[in-house]
Amino acid sequence: MFFHLPPKAVLAGIIGNVMEWYDFALYGFMATIIAKLFFPSESLTASLIATYGIFAAGFIMRPIGAAFFGRLGDTIGRSRTMLISVIMMVIPTFGLGLLPTYKNVGLFAPVLLIIIRLVQGLSVGGEFSSSATFLVETSPKNKRGFSGSWANFGSTLGVLLGSGMATLCINLLDDTVLMAWGWRLPFLFGGLLGCLAIYLRIGLPKSEHFQKHMQEKPKESPLKAIFTTGLKETIQGFLFASAYGVIYYTTMVYLPTWISNQTSITLRESMLFNTMTSIILVPLILVAGWISDRYIRRTHFIALSMGLSAILAVPAALWMTSGSIVAAFTCQLIFGILMAIPLGVAPTLFVELFPTAHRLTGYSISFNLGMGIVGGTTPMIVTWIISRTGVSIAPALYMLLWGIIAVITLLRMRDHSREALR
Repeated sequence: MFFHLPPKAVLAGIIGNVMEWYDFALYGFMATIIAKLFFPSESLTASLIATYGIFAAGFIMRPIGAAFFGRLGDTIGRSRTMLISVIMMVIPTFGLGLLPTYKNVGLFAPVLLIIIRLVQGLSVGGEFSSSATFLVETSPKNKRGFSGSWANFGSTLGVLLGSGMATLCINLLDDTVLMAWGWRLPFLFGGLLGCLAIYLRIGLPKSEHFQKHMQEKPKESPLKAIFTTGLKETIQGFLFASAYGVIYYTTMVYLPTWISNQTSITLRESMLFNTMTSIILVPLILVAGWISDRYIRRTHFIALSMGLSAILAVPAALWMTSGSIVAAFTCQLIFGILMAIPLGVAPTLFVELFPTAHRLTGYSISFNLGMGIVGGTTPMIVTWIISRTGVSIAPALYMLLWGIIAVITLLRMRDHSREALR
């Protein structure tokens, strides 16, 4: 059997990630329209609010959410935390689709939008790690990799769904209708999807592993533990998440923009390559998780993937600068296939890295600080390096650096993939 849990529980474990990344992708694809509606250029104050608000939502609230939901999950339980986080995600997503624009209420519009993004950022900080932990903890030992891979299966599916909904609206509705009310439809649909998520998460089975742990009554608070007895694992988790984030954002987010800026290939063409790669990526995520259960230890499997990505980064960048469409698509595809390995295996690796007493806190904080802060700033950093140095392959060199850090960190990390959860 593929599933050890009822289908409803499996869907409940992944649907929050579908929603989280649906909203992420949707907001990104609709950013130009949202900017015109909420942050008009003629208003300097509104533009400043937009700048600082988006910064706060992306870089402050996720780590705060990680600390909040991590501690919550390590005290009241995984399933209850998952229900709270998805409710906090659904309400603002649906609310965004109902917001008045700047034209209607002036500065209140961008202020309300920023509040919504702050609440979403808070919930996102704990959603992914909570669901991944639930899926892995409720899994048999020999299926933990496959079970954890469903978390990123959901996130990748969410990106595709978000980009698809945005593309449909932009292409099917004329500009007048789109700016008047059509832009709201994908967000309202996200709200409906969220109602399904809430239904699926009501009455979720509890993690027996966590319940057993609670009976042992740990003496140390989870938040304190990750900076004392669990400091080594926290640092390792942060370094790995940082490298993971840099390679992911470089190859799966920034690469289409870099190709269009550095070659004669258009952004539309490079985005098409990216979408095609993402579609191929979805089933490979599950395959990677399955392989890690049977054939190769998780730390070694991910180290192999990131090592190859680092080695290929510079030669691939030089090949792509030739402007060859074959080179662009081939390199995007190769990096996408290599990325499927950490996407499929990393959720379980993080769960196994930390003991039950502070697992969700350690996972949430190390992952969100690394993936969110270091990884999330990658496009900005490499763009700045290119502008200051004129070195067009700067993203590849940045990938090489962090790939080396990833391999060293992973090979020094204790692998628990064939052991019982602590």
